[in-house]
Amino acid sequence: MKKDYEVIKRFLENPSDEEEIFESETLIFVDWREYDEDIIRYFNEKIDNKIEVKLINNGKDYGEDIILKRDSKELRIPYENNIMERDVTIKYLNEFIKPEYQIRWFLETLGNDTLGFVLLSFEEWNLLEKEFANKVQDYFLEINLDSSMFNLSFEEVGKLLEIRKKKIENL
Repeated sequence: MKKDYEVIKRFLENPSDEEEIFESETLIFVDWREYDEDIIRYFNEKIDNKIEVKLINNGKDYGEDIILKRDSKELRIPYENNIMERDVTIKYLNEFIKPEYQIRWFLETLGNDTLGFVLLSFEEWNLLEKEFANKVQDYFLEINLDSSMFNLSFEEVGKLLEIRKKKIENL
């Protein structure tokens, strides 16, 4: 992950130069049509202590439930409304890997149907925030259980893009 940390650090030093971050393997791209178990696999490739993924038949129309397991920790992802959603998968995966790691949304991909995410250790995110302060949050949004990423309406995306444009202009 040290390599990913360095890519993010260089990006924060010069955000107008996006080429390296988009061409590197630092960003984990997730399309709105991805299978949820594949999303977990993408993030799992970046961590040392791999997460075991179990698919459990639940008899529901949306398919199988996903259970995450690592060491003695286990979590069944709570899909609401009987539908798998990328947002739910990413939010609960993020909760599951804490406090060791944290997933953040790369806001430069806001408004696309394929979003970019970055997985770093908590320690690496803390180092970046000490050096770059709020600039980190302006580009790499923390994800919590209330976050919406793929489920934003066109109006919400438009408003967020306007806010980001003004914020970035003032950096």
